[in-house]
Amino acid sequence: MIDEFDTISKKIHELNNKEIKKYLIDRVVELENKTKIEKLGFNEQEIVSIYNGYISSKSPIKYSKSAEPFYLDKIDIYYDFIKKYRKDINETDILKMLQDLQNYFTDSFGLVGNQEKRDKVTHEYTNKLLSVSSLTKSGAAMCLERSAILQNILTILGLNCYLIYGKLIRIKGNEETEELHSYNLIHIKDDDYLIYDITNPLSIETQNEKKYFPAINVISSMELKSIINGEEYNFNNNQVERLFNFSATVLNEIKRIYTIG
Repeated sequence: MIDEFDTISKKIHELNNKEIKKYLIDRVVELENKTKIEKLGFNEQEIVSIYNGYISSKSPIKYSKSAEPFYLDKIDIYYDFIKKYRKDINETDILKMLQDLQNYFTDSFGLVGNQEKRDKVTHEYTNKLLSVSSLTKSGAAMCLERSAILQNILTILGLNCYLIYGKLIRIKGNEETEELHSYNLIHIKDDDYLIYDITNPLSIETQNEKKYFPAINVISSMELKSIINGEEYNFNNNQVERLFNFSATVLNEIKRIYTIG
């Protein structure tokens, strides 16, 4: 899949903004035509824990059984990122692109979503089609909305990605919390995968300045298999420091454990 990413990224660099929009539309139409409509997040029977590939604009996505589904039906969410950061979309520095994605999501949708706003928006759209843009514009987009958008951006760019709906366990001192949580897995090369939690960047303080870095860990195919089989993954904050080549203090960071299903 990295070969397809390389081909698409080179093509994007050759185009102006108007041409990129047309190229993106053609790419989305191509993916829509070969993608099945799937019920994601909560369906009538169970939680869909793992989904691979492009998400159809007609696929209903629910963060709870009672919530109205939302749809990824606005191409501008993808286009705005590609237009702004296309110079960093290349095979030689995928981490830079993932940092750009973190900045894009934080700047466009807010640092964190708000469950109260989310519930209010979904209630307003009872029995009506709910576009994901109604959630992002209201500061209501949380983990499932963000990871679904990320899934499609990266798939459009040619990367092999998985949308995960599992659990996030947070441990701070003697306190432990557990919540349903959505994040992504990205196959970057051969035996290497990335866990990417776009919703929970690491807060970094360096020279009295607060920055946010993507919560990314590199895992092997064997580690991925273990997670799929139900084992917990202990997130390594130090790996983020090594990946992005900085030395800083993580602010208010607690131990994270990710699961699938």
